[in-house]
Amino acid sequence: MIGLPEYFNLPLDLFIYPVLGFFLFKAAFGIILYRVRVPCSWRDTLAASIASMGLSHAIARGIYLGLWKKRGEFVRTAKSRRLSQRPNPFAAVQEELLMFLAICLGIAGMLHAVGIAYIEGKLWIAILCAQAIPYLSALVSAWVAWRAGEKIG
Repeated sequence: MIGLPEYFNLPLDLFIYPVLGFFLFKAAFGIILYRVRVPCSWRDTLAASIASMGLSHAIARGIYLGLWKKRGEFVRTAKSRRLSQRPNPFAAVQEELLMFLAICLGIAGMLHAVGIAYIEGKLWIAILCAQAIPYLSALVSAWVAWRAGEKIG
């Protein structure tokens, strides 16, 4: 859509609304269910939501590898007490970082090529922003875990 706009158009807004609606419904429903089942503060609920979204890429990758390879297991991370030096906080989320950067480049490209003059362009940028949230959550979770390790260690 960015490189060859004469061949690839933006989808009609009629097709974009259900996708955005599903995302909003899923986000609200997850928070509501968590609040009903786990008695905690809103801050804890938000932190749990960020952590769960941050795991979505790793879970999807584990499921994909489990379906297509004989050994598709989740990778266990080394605990800090077993390591000789402090690990890089973003070593475990390299794929998420690359995906986040790719989506951000897509957003920037859409803003440059299409702009926000048309409703379809605005909605497509909103979808790209929604797709970036789990990857941003993984990066935030890695940073929080790294900061927590500073206080403990």
